[in-house]
Amino acid sequence: MFKQKTAYEIGVRLVGSEMCIRDRHYGIEQKMQDYREKFEQEEAYDLAREYEQIYGIVIELFDKLVELLGDEPMSLQEYTEILDAGFEEAKVGMIPPTMDCVLVGDIERTRLKDIKVLFFLGLNDGWVPKKEEKTSILSDMDRETLSELGMELAPTARENSYIQKFYLYLNLTKPSAKLYLSYGRMGLDGRVLRPSYVVGSILRMFPQLTLQDEDLIEDPLARITTAESGIVHLADGLRKAALGSVEKTAASLFGWYEGQEKYQDLAKKLLDAAFLHGKTEPMSKTTAKRLYGQTLVNSVSRLEKFSACSYAHFLNYGLRVSQSCLLYTSPSPRDGLLSRMPSSA
Repeated sequence: MFKQKTAYEIGVRLVGSEMCIRDRHYGIEQKMQDYREKFEQEEAYDLAREYEQIYGIVIELFDKLVELLGDEPMSLQEYTEILDAGFEEAKVGMIPPTMDCVLVGDIERTRLKDIKVLFFLGLNDGWVPKKEEKTSILSDMDRETLSELGMELAPTARENSYIQKFYLYLNLTKPSAKLYLSYGRMGLDGRVLRPSYVVGSILRMFPQLTLQDEDLIEDPLARITTAESGIVHLADGLRKAALGSVEKTAASLFGWYEGQEKYQDLAKKLLDAAFLHGKTEPMSKTTAKRLYGQTLVNSVSRLEKFSACSYAHFLNYGLRVSQSCLLYTSPSPRDGLLSRMPSSA
């Protein structure tokens, strides 16, 4: 049975004396360096930088546990929970491998320098500024007492708000050419999202700016952001061209895809499919007898249906298709219950 020991004693049992993984038997530090060199040779620089930092992060975590809780007796389960929390908060800092690239990051950890264009996504209330998570076990009075004793503590909620504003200012003033601000109107759960206060502040500072709604963009080409997203518009344009309505957008898209070696075959297949006309053959007498029987029982409504749409007549009186109940869901939380509606099977 495990008896309670101090954090220092548990740490020594796990990683050795002086809180350093020197273990010559396993050679963990050397293994991390070997992996780093291997990834550098394979030009996987992101992984190389990760493995370069992992060893130091683990050592620093154990050092902090000894520094803060060195003489504190605890069970192995308590020590494991504290260690897991420390590993969850540990982060690896990454540096962009080149200057000519698209860098994706957040406003707190990403450091930008000499950039021309910045796309700021997710500028919604609750995200920017980030909603404060109340995970502290210390009250404001406890923090004031510890601060007076000279102990260094994490920033308070008020201090965090000022820090976020500072990071926000740094990022918004970084681009030298263009700044794009974007926010969503509806989340995945169907709830309406509100824009951050930053949007209103920017509009008041620069009244000549206007909001652009993506749903109201009339130019189809403006909706195309990648080569894959343009395939749907190309297929729709070719279908309309086959019906006699030729659009300049479809012609431009087809010319571009046809000129790309990667998409030449796809463009040709879409063109052939759009102008393909299937050959219809009359139904054999044997099939007709099996569907409709030896003696036809006609009515005015049946003849009218055949006159209006022979295929609808075939589905109704030949295949005898009946209606069934289709279950569907609504993204709105108010209408989240399953509803029933008739549908043809």
